[in-house]
Amino acid sequence: MGRLFENAVYLQLLYKGWRVHVGKLYSKEVDFVAVKDGRTVYLQVTDQMLSEGAWKRELGPLRSIHDSYEKCVIVRQGRYEQDAEGIGIIQARDFFLGDMF
Repeated sequence: MGRLFENAVYLQLLYKGWRVHVGKLYSKEVDFVAVKDGRTVYLQVTDQMLSEGAWKRELGPLRSIHDSYEKCVIVRQGRYEQDAEGIGIIQARDFFLGDMF
């Protein structure tokens, strides 16, 4: 399910006019780097972050990037705070129905 969700996010970004790249920093991978109208956003996409391991796996690569671009995690299942130390947590429903992207 995770790969299907990741593909759906990718296609939605393209549909909304974003240029989308896969990001890599050392041995860590960021799912997408999206660029549109001078805005750059690092994105992680995950099915859920209910376990401590999932939380670290998804936020770790974003925390290791030390620039001022926006960083977000898009999550399909579960409810989370909207901010984790400056990293936005976006519910899938809000991503697909909202105007954030």
